[in-house]
Amino acid sequence: MDSGIYPTEQIRNVYFERWEIECGYGEIKHQLLDDSILLRSQSAIDVRQVICGILLIYNLIQVEISLIAKEANVSPLRISFCTAIREKVKQYILPEKRKRPKRRSVRISKIRYPIQSKHA
Repeated sequence: MDSGIYPTEQIRNVYFERWEIECGYGEIKHQLLDDSILLRSQSAIDVRQVICGILLIYNLIQVEISLIAKEANVSPLRISFCTAIREKVKQYILPEKRKRPKRRSVRISKIRYPIQSKHA
């Protein structure tokens, strides 16, 4: 390549930027989607909606990673994507349901006569 047209420093920066993009694709495909195919929709609009949802989740996790990195005063590249997903999921686990004081039961109607409806 001609170093006059393509300066070495610029090529190096573009290469590292491209590498980060490829790592992002890898995180989406392998960690977030667990190597499964989710695009089973029948229409292009539905496929677009699924892809937008996946990208939204990925970007929300990246925002969380940046906040964690800022709080820890480290580079966001040092925060593990998988660990960030696991920590985020822990926030949404609900506590176990408490036991009911009484068992569930079906309410028995006290009406002795059939109810007249418009459809009958």
